[in-house]
Amino acid sequence: MLTPFAIAGAGLLILAVRHIAVHGRGRWATAAAWLVILGSFAVSITIAVAVIAFFATFFAAFGLVLMVLAFMIPLAYLGGSVGNGSKGTYPRRYY
Repeated sequence: MLTPFAIAGAGLLILAVRHIAVHGRGRWATAAAWLVILGSFAVSITIAVAVIAFFATFFAAFGLVLMVLAFMIPLAYLGGSVGNGSKGTYPRRYY
């Protein structure tokens, strides 16, 4: 119920800190400038972690597909059924 107000308040707080960092003087402006710098580093790190997580998930799924395909090769050589590829390997009487 109060989530939209919390998001709006956080957005206004970010804008207020940025305004103080740009237009203010003294200790408050210095502290606000440091908060802006730390916030930019935090956003950069968050984006980097999200991109790394995306690529890790993609490569894990791709590796899973490759492992399934790799296990199909010995099954085909041993005469197992891999799709319709081994239909012609047995004599007709075994059907």
